[in-house]
Amino acid sequence: MRIKAIIQTSVLVPILIRPFGGPALGDVRIHAAQTGTMLDGSIFGPFDGFADHADWYPDACNYAGSMALVPLHGMEQRVVFKYDLSELAAETPVQAALHLTLRGGTKHGMPDAEVRVYSYVTGPSLVLSDFHDGPAVLRASVAVPCFQPPTAFVIEISGALNDALAAGAEAIAFRLQIDPDSEETGSQAFLYGPDFQMPFRPYIEVQEGAPSDCDGDGDVDLIDFGGFAGCLLGPGGGIDTDCDCFDLDDDGDVDLGDFAVFQAEFTG
Repeated sequence: MRIKAIIQTSVLVPILIRPFGGPALGDVRIHAAQTGTMLDGSIFGPFDGFADHADWYPDACNYAGSMALVPLHGMEQRVVFKYDLSELAAETPVQAALHLTLRGGTKHGMPDAEVRVYSYVTGPSLVLSDFHDGPAVLRASVAVPCFQPPTAFVIEISGALNDALAAGAEAIAFRLQIDPDSEETGSQAFLYGPDFQMPFRPYIEVQEGAPSDCDGDGDVDLIDFGGFAGCLLGPGGGIDTDCDCFDLDDDGDVDLGDFAVFQAEFTG
């Protein structure tokens, strides 16, 4: 699946993106209230995948905005962004997307980085456990080649935000890290700029309306059902052109799991 990029076209995995369709709230953007970087291992203490007081750097440090995993040298870097939901005046369900810009590593011979984006509900304050907290849900996996120029990605997070709002969560967080199961000797990717500077922080865009309202007319009706029926290919069937909107459970196909979501949102 492809989306437009700042400088180039980037290939994303199927769970990433679904275009918005519903009526807008009025350009509602939620900017990260807090952010921090974990530096695990190397000169920062034991390499164990858990943040401690030797690892943790909230908001500003020389490594801010870096995601890296170098098992050979026993070192990892993760970034966390936390978004305050207390002032979001919207009725569920909503449509939501996470906007972020990534660039590749800058060392010759470094393999491509596989950046994992996890979400979880949380409290308002940034704490050490945010860097390994769970249960975290994998929302996207983004391939970032070495030397890739700054490239914009849009990650569909409607399900994550609706679940957080329904649970009355104070905040939602997103953790960016290199695939922990990577067999590469080492890989790295970066945000476009330091994560402690507001223009470079990923932001959430929110629109009112059910994700199943793929024609954007404010309801989920028989017109939307006609579109859904034409996209229904079953488990593992992939997603046809213009059918991204109907992959409602973000698993890379349009099947009966998506129909269950569609049926619950159907208004007639």
